[in-house]
Amino acid sequence: MEKVKHRANGLSLHYYTDIWDSETRSKKSASEFTPQQYEQTLAQAYRIDDIVTRHIEVMNRHDCEKRVDLIVDEWGTWYEVEPGTNPGFLYQQNTMRDAMVAALTLNIFNKHSDRIRMANIAQTVNVLQAVVLTDGERMLLTPTYHVFRMFKEHQNNTLLGSYITTPVQDVPCAKSPSDRKSRPLPQLIESASIDENGTIWATVVNTSCEKPAQIKCQIADTAVQSVKAQILTGEITQHNTFDAPQNVKTTDFADYTVTADGFTAELPPCSVVRFEIR
Repeated sequence: MEKVKHRANGLSLHYYTDIWDSETRSKKSASEFTPQQYEQTLAQAYRIDDIVTRHIEVMNRHDCEKRVDLIVDEWGTWYEVEPGTNPGFLYQQNTMRDAMVAALTLNIFNKHSDRIRMANIAQTVNVLQAVVLTDGERMLLTPTYHVFRMFKEHQNNTLLGSYITTPVQDVPCAKSPSDRKSRPLPQLIESASIDENGTIWATVVNTSCEKPAQIKCQIADTAVQSVKAQILTGEITQHNTFDAPQNVKTTDFADYTVTADGFTAELPPCSVVRFEIR
């Protein structure tokens, strides 16, 4: 960093989320997995927070003027390809698990937006954690697509400082029974921003596959006039198919109560909720 800070505009970082079968040494299925594997995947995805934080610490030490941006130009889930497809094409299904990975990752990127200038999911169409899948003339939108659509309101906004108190689970991420290594997974992960009109956009993820989460949002020095919300939720393996492309989609969310300085809400398990606060 000391040598390149005047010669480079960005530092590239790649990070993929995957889990392996310890016996076959192959990647696990994209659509057939257990609640334990769901938690392992999300805990593995949450590790990006630590990786980004440590990268930024080094960058800030040697580039305090922040000339060089952090570019997370490859990230996403990487599972076994779908049966019967060309292994080289990396075609995989996309479930609510992938939506949760996308949502928690984007919240983390938002919180580090003073350094992260660009972050590109890999890939966009038909490859790895795609937002769109196609079959000839047919096309479907994946759960990951819907997360990106929910989060687009953060673009060009000003990041707001936010903090959430939440249980943190230690998830065993062992590759063998003798490996006791675990990784932390918060139940709730959030970020918030404000647009040029003063509207606050908050995105909250409940990573638990079985427990709802009660939240209380308080906004400092601001009187709340109205709240609207959208939710993406479903069973952890739920996904869209070409015969049923609307299995997973966003809907209006109304399980909240507006207060003088914020709101309270109950988020169902395995859910992403976007709040529009005026």
